[in-house]
Amino acid sequence: MNSFLQPGFSEAGGEIEGADLSDGLALDARRRRIRFRAWHRGTREMDMVLGPFVDSELDKLDEETVTALERLMSLPDRDLFTWFSTGNVPPEQDTPIFRRIKAFHTHTSPVNV
Repeated sequence: MNSFLQPGFSEAGGEIEGADLSDGLALDARRRRIRFRAWHRGTREMDMVLGPFVDSELDKLDEETVTALERLMSLPDRDLFTWFSTGNVPPEQDTPIFRRIKAFHTHTSPVNV
């Protein structure tokens, strides 16, 4: 493994199955890290998908769901954006947190801004 790779990540750019992404941090610290990472993804499109969801919902998530969100956010932006925009989600990534984020951005009526 190359030294520039973060623990829990593979060279293919994805999370290693079952890896602990919490780094031993307390839940509040993990939430702060998620909030920052949601708005600093590397692509503006994913900032706009994850940022508003995290700002609105993160404090309501239990520790297990926070872990699931960390795992989802460890995946490459190009994959996440494709899945969110097309709905063609691999079965292993069609998780409750993925569906919750998707539902957060689904509107059945016009949005008044």
